[in-house]
Amino acid sequence: MKKSILITLLFSLNLAIEGAAQNVDLITGNLDFLKGILSIGVEFRYTETAVGEYKLESEYISAKVNELNEKKSGKGDKWLAQWNEEKIRLNEPNFIKYLNKELSKVKIVAKKGSPKSKYSMVVETKFIEKGWDTYLTIVSSASEVSLVVMFYEGADREKEVAKVSIQAAGSGGAIYSAYAGAGKGLGKFIRKAIKEK
Repeated sequence: MKKSILITLLFSLNLAIEGAAQNVDLITGNLDFLKGILSIGVEFRYTETAVGEYKLESEYISAKVNELNEKKSGKGDKWLAQWNEEKIRLNEPNFIKYLNKELSKVKIVAKKGSPKSKYSMVVETKFIEKGWDTYLTIVSSASEVSLVVMFYEGADREKEVAKVSIQAAGSGGAIYSAYAGAGKGLGKFIRKAIKEK
C-alpha cells in the first residue's frame, strides 16, 4: 500500500514538473565558465525570504506557530520542526536532483557543499508561496518559488561571475515540487548556454 502511494506521488511530481511554468533569466555575467567543468558546488540560503503575504520568513513562522499552538499546545512547534526539515529533506534535494537530470546531459554534476569544486552556486530563496490542494476536488492553488542563483569562483564569495533569477511553480501545497521545477529550469538554461558556445 505504502509503495503504491509512493509511486503515485512520484508520478504526480514528474507530471507537475513537466507541466510547470519555469522562467529563468540571466541578470549579470555569462555562463561561459561552466563549459568543460565536471562539478559545481551548491549552497542554499534563506536570509531574505518572503513567504506568502509575509515579507520575512521569520514573521510567517511566528504567526503560524502561534496560531497552531493556540489550537493545541505543541502543535505549532511540531509544525516548525517539519517546516525546517522539509527544506533539507525535500526542497533542496529535489532542486539538485532535477538540476542534475539536465546537467548530466553536458556531463556536469551539482553537489551540495563540494568546497573543492572550481565553481559554486549559492541558491538564495527570495519568495515562497505554499499554495494549497484539497485532494478532494480539482481546485488548487500552485506552489511557487522565486530564487536568485549567484555563481562564484570556488568558495570565494567575493568573486561573483554570474547571477540568474528563477521563478517556478509546482503542485499546490507541495513546495518541493516548485524547487524541483526550478532545478530543472536552471539545468535546461545552463545546458542551452553551454551548447550555444
